Amino acid sequence: PLHLQLFQGIGWQPPKYGHLLPIQKMDGTSKRKLSKRKDPEANVIYYEEQGYPKNAVIEYLLNLANSNFEDWRKSNPNLGNKEFILSMQRLSHSSGPLFDLTKLNDISKEVVGKFSAEEIFEQSLNWAKKYDKNLAQKMEQNPEYLKSIFNIERINTNKVRKDIAKWSDIRKEIEYFFDDTFNLSTQDIDTMLAGIDKDDIKSIINSFMASYNEQDSKEVWFDKIKQIAIKHNYAENTKAFKANPEQYKGNVADVAKIFRVLVTGRTQSPDLHAIMQILGKDRVFKRLSIA
Repeated sequence: PLHLQLFQGIGWQPPKYGHLLPIQKMDGTSKRKLSKRKDPEANVIYYEEQGYPKNAVIEYLLNLANSNFEDWRKSNPNLGNKEFILSMQRLSHSSGPLFDLTKLNDISKEVVGKFSAEEIFEQSLNWAKKYDKNLAQKMEQNPEYLKSIFNIERINTNKVRKDIAKWSDIRKEIEYFFDDTFNLSTQDIDTMLAGIDKDDIKSIINSFMASYNEQDSKEVWFDKIKQIAIKHNYAENTKAFKANPEQYKGNVADVAKIFRVLVTGRTQSPDLHAIMQILGKDRVFKRLSIA
């Protein structure tokens, strides 16, 4: 009413007003309104501190606002969200839209996935200068190295790399690229490679190191891994293993997992060939020798 009175007092034609129902949040098994007093995510500073790109938050709010935004985005993956026509007839959810942090992260991963390595470096560095001084220092000392890391799976690929939702994820995603933050204990190795014979692990590593060439393309590199798998009685692909599981110790994915765990300290990572290229032969061999 106050705004309408202001327009009338000035003699202007008032716009048509509309707003979302209050955003809801799950509290145990029931829903309640998102609270400015109780919930940090009700404050815009939360998204800045976490390092969500501004455009990702806008995309998420549009998803909450209109029930057809998600379908529009799938049909228009390269259009800016200002091209989307917000409809008063499609305001979402009769009881109010439900805040979903997992959905926000998924949307943000899609947004970041379209950024170039340069854009990721610049935006995450600007965030780190304010919220993570140690990370900012590391980034400023190794700019080209960091850009090469961010560039993995961002060129000549139809896949969208989805490991970064916000700039506060950067520290964890780069830690294994630096010796001072790479930690892998014998217990970690035993846990992640449980089920693979230790003698096999050593023999497979020796075979890999004997054939490794930094100049190999990804295709040649992986073909060598397949040959190593066959040599040690592992199926060269999942299909062959599933057809005759009793004939094999495992499949080529198990062999590749050995290298992934020892080189990155993880069972999942971006493209392993690219990671090895960035780390360099000496560092790769040093890590493989831990087993």
